[in-house]
This record gives sequence, structure tokens and C-alpha cells, in this order.
Amino acid sequence: MSTVLPPDRRPAGPTDQSLLGAGPDTTGSAAVAGRGPGGEPGAGGRRARLVGHHLALLLVLAAVLPIVGFDAVWSADEGALLYQATAVADGRGWTFAHPFPEVDPGGRWFPIHLSVFATDGGYVVLGKHTVLVRLVGAVHGIGGYPAVLGLSMLSGLAAASAAAKLAGRLDRRAAVPALWLTGVASPLFLSSYVAWAHTLAAALVGLAIVGLTTQRASGPGSPPIGAWLAGGVALGSAMLFRTEAVLAGIALAMALAWPAVRPGRPGRRRPTVGRLAPAATAAIATAIGTVVDTATAVDRLGPVRQPGDRWGGLAGRIEAFGHTWLRPDFSSEPHHLLLLVCAAAVIAAGIAARRRPADDPLVLVLLAAAVGALAARFVVSPTALIPGLVVAFPLLFAGLALLRRSDLRRGQAEVLGLFTVLFWGAVLATQYRHGGGGEWGGRYFAIGLPAIVPVASLGLLRAADSIGGRSRRGVAGLVAVVAVLPVTMGALGMSEARERTRAIVDRVDAALVDPGPDALGAEPDRPVVLTTLAPLGRWAWEDVDHSRWLLVTDDDVAEAAARLDGAGVDRLVLVSEAVEDDLDRLAPWYRPIEELPPPGTPGAGLNRIVVAVRAAG
Repeated sequence: MSTVLPPDRRPAGPTDQSLLGAGPDTTGSAAVAGRGPGGEPGAGGRRARLVGHHLALLLVLAAVLPIVGFDAVWSADEGALLYQATAVADGRGWTFAHPFPEVDPGGRWFPIHLSVFATDGGYVVLGKHTVLVRLVGAVHGIGGYPAVLGLSMLSGLAAASAAAKLAGRLDRRAAVPALWLTGVASPLFLSSYVAWAHTLAAALVGLAIVGLTTQRASGPGSPPIGAWLAGGVALGSAMLFRTEAVLAGIALAMALAWPAVRPGRPGRRRPTVGRLAPAATAAIATAIGTVVDTATAVDRLGPVRQPGDRWGGLAGRIEAFGHTWLRPDFSSEPHHLLLLVCAAAVIAAGIAARRRPADDPLVLVLLAAAVGALAARFVVSPTALIPGLVVAFPLLFAGLALLRRSDLRRGQAEVLGLFTVLFWGAVLATQYRHGGGGEWGGRYFAIGLPAIVPVASLGLLRAADSIGGRSRRGVAGLVAVVAVLPVTMGALGMSEARERTRAIVDRVDAALVDPGPDALGAEPDRPVVLTTLAPLGRWAWEDVDHSRWLLVTDDDVAEAAARLDGAGVDRLVLVSEAVEDDLDRLAPWYRPIEELPPPGTPGAGLNRIVVAVRAAG
């Protein structure tokens, strides 16, 4: 049974009638002066206010960049993209020769992980989405890695802007909350500081939805063909940057067609060409974009060498869901469960607020428990890497829990919700069993955020409307902590990871230049790096071509050492997180130049990962 609010606590926003209309606001002459009837902002005032929020979000994104850092990549995938992009931009082409073929005639130990063997005898680090590779190469040529991150940041802003536009169509008050929820509280915020195409694809798909859901203004007139075509171009372009955009395009075409073809509605009009035109545009754009992306991919490639079953069938689907939706961290430390407690409390608060005011004692206790769990987690460890979408963005699911059936009848809310369900379902059915690897908030689901955040904003707005004046600030403060603290921990974690990556790469460089006293220096201009760290060649994408690197498994260390010794290599640098074990495997041929520092001594960490060795003879 729904709660009836007293007059002083009823929503003061627009009525359902104004929300369902697709035509422009008719607020009279007061709107021209920037104010609507009753002193509310008119259309011009709302636009100016929204522009101000866009500028503020841009400033926030720019201000956080020095905090998360930009002197090293955060993800190994970034390194692969940058290596390929800069090589193409510099005219070195798409394929790369093996750095030490005489030691590795079978081609198993190419230094950049997950590279693909080409039929011309070379290797391709990233042969798909060649438009993205060329775009990143051009942007990197302008301003280096910071410029590439700038592209991600502007894309994150555009994705948030699309969400704000879609939310404003559902409820004009929802535009600003949707902007900030998408731009700062959602996983797109941290993706804005990574050289991935997730924010770019999310922005394009979001803008496509804006165009393809544009309605004809009230009264006679032609359909908004220009907006539909612009949406189709944006959607087709998304196919060039992310593989899961194909799933998004199919899901969008189905969602756009549903209102015209669904059965069982009394008085339902027959599907017409005009009503199905947006869905047809989405389908055609998806097909064209996919064909272009496939046609421009680097051909003549062999299989990617990855061990094990990456899909895993039904068991793999369950594993992937647990990883990309519910997992609070990559380690099994017990304090990470506090993040799960926080998410559960936030969602429970949303469920409780469906039938009671949002400042009800039960709701406040649940929000306080969420904040308490977050604060405790922050005290134990101020950094986080949250792979689960629910854990990283619990406010989204709290907002969805607050929805009522009537909310889906507002504007295009039903289309947005159906699109997200179809798209996320398709990702769950097809993603790797380990998800997206090192990620924040299930990165393969990011494209759906500009569509679903506006729908969730409706539920959050209703909860806000139910709060009395005295409680409003307190509830807002609790919600703000739940929204901002997780991404703050993520930003600090990203900064820490970049510092660690930079330190390892610098230590390798130092060991190559000065491997220690009494070293035997065969070919000092072309030193050798032997590593069992799979991401190292990607982390060191700027340096890997300056020496001869080999990436091997632990089981191949001894074989590689024997071949290096047979090739006359008198010294090399070993990089391993199991250095004692790998030194034992090297022992018949190589030994450390200097004694290893004992574990736990100051500075021993990197010096026990990066070890210079010389011939044992």
C-alpha cells in the first residue's frame, strides 16, 4: 500500500501530463525571461543551469587527472593500444618482428602478451578496431598519453551529457542528477582516466539513443529525420571502437521496435514505416558499422594464444556474473566484504523507501550502515579496485528498486529500460568467464549506463521528494558519501597502481643501463630481458623495443636460459614475482650479479622482482 504524503511533502516537480508530452515547454512569456510560472526556471534558465553543471563536471574531471596520474598506464590493455597506435602513426606499420628469433624459433616468447602471429612472420599487438588505433595514434602525436586520457575524459563528459538529455525528457528535474551520477558516481568516471574506448563508445551510443528517441514536436510536422540520421551515424561509429557495441546496436533496434509491435494494448496502432523508422535506422547503422570495422581489421592473422576455456559454458556465465556484478575486489582479504555490506545496505534502503519516506528511521539506519561500512573500509585501506558493477555503483540499483510501473510509462523510459536489459543480458551471455580482467564496475556493461541512469534517476527523485526539509541535508550527505567515496578509493587505487607500474618499468630500465658491478656485457646496446610477468611488455610499451625482451612461462624459464646461454648471452635481466624459484631454474646457466636483499628490508620489493644475472661459468 503506497504512502500518502502530507501536502508539504508532496513532489513539487512537473506533473505526469507534462512528462508524457513530447512537445516543447509552453511556459508563457515568463519563460522568455528565464523564469517559468510560479518562479520556476523557464526553458532558457534550465538550459543555462545545465550548461553550468556541464562546465563544473569538466572542471572536476580535469582536477582529478593529476591525482590519478598520467606518467604510466593503469591497464595492460592501454599499453597494447598505445604500442600499436604509436607504431602505426610513426609509419612502422601493423606488424612487428620478433626481437630474438634465434633463441625463440617457434615464436612462443614474443614479449607483448596476447599478440597475434601474422602470416607474414610478424606479430600484431592490436589488429581489430583499426579506426580506434589510428585515432589514438593521432591524438598521442598531439599531446602524448595525457592527450589520449583527455579524449577519454571528454567522452565521459559527453556520455554524462547524453544521460542528462535523456533524463530531462523523463522529468526535467532529473537532468542534473543524471549528469552527475553518470559523470562521477558511475564506473564511467574512472574509465575517463584510462586509454580505453569505453567512455567513447558509451558517449556515441548515448548520443545515438538521444537522436533515435527524438519525438516529433506536438502538432503537424515531419518526423525528426535529421535527429534519427545523426543517431544512426553515432551508433554506427560506436561499432568501430568497442566489440560489445554490436550487442548494444542490436538491443537498441529491438527496444525501439517494441512499442510499435508489442501485442495486447487496446487501441494499439498498427506498426507503420514512420514508427519503425528509428528501429530500422539502428539496425542498418549497426550492420554498416560492423561491416566497416570488420573490413578495416588487419587480416592474415593467426589465433590468439590464450590457455584454457575463456567462455566456460553455463558455469562460466555464473562465474562471469559473480565477477563483473558482485565481486568487491580481486583479492580475498576479508575487509573487502565491507564493500558488499555497503552495496547491500544501499539497495535495501532503496527497497525500504518504496513504501515509506526516505527519511524514515529504517531508511536512515540502512544508509548510515552503508556509510559506516564504507568508512571502515577506507580506514583499513583507502584504495580499491572494484570489478563488480553492483558494488561499484549501488545507487543505480537503489534507484531501480525505487521505480514503479508508472515510471516506465514516462516518455521513452520503457525503451531505455528494455535496451539496457537486452544489452546487459547479451553481455552476460557472451563475456569472458573472468570478465574484463583488471576493471572497475564491469567495464563491458559501461555502454548501457547513459541509458539506465536516467531511468534510475526517476526513483531517486521520488525518494528525494518524500523527504522533509529538516532531514533533506542529512540524507543528501549520506547519499553523497555513498556516491563519492567508492570512486575516491578507486581514484587513489589508480594512482597507486600507476606509481607501482612506473616504478617497475624504471627499475628495469636502470638494471639494463647499470646491471651491477663486475658484469659481463655482451652487446651492451641490446640487453636482454627475460620475464614471466605477462603484462610487463605492455606496461613498458615505450621501452620494450629498446632491448630484446622475451616473455616466458615459469615452465619455460630453464629452456629459455639454455638457449640464451647457447646464443652467447652473458648477462640478462630477470623480471619475476617468483624470483627465487626462477633463479633456481636459471642456476645451471646464470646467477645473480648481486646478492638478493632479504624479504621485508627497505627497498627490497623491486630489487627482488627485477634482478640482473650473469653467466654462471
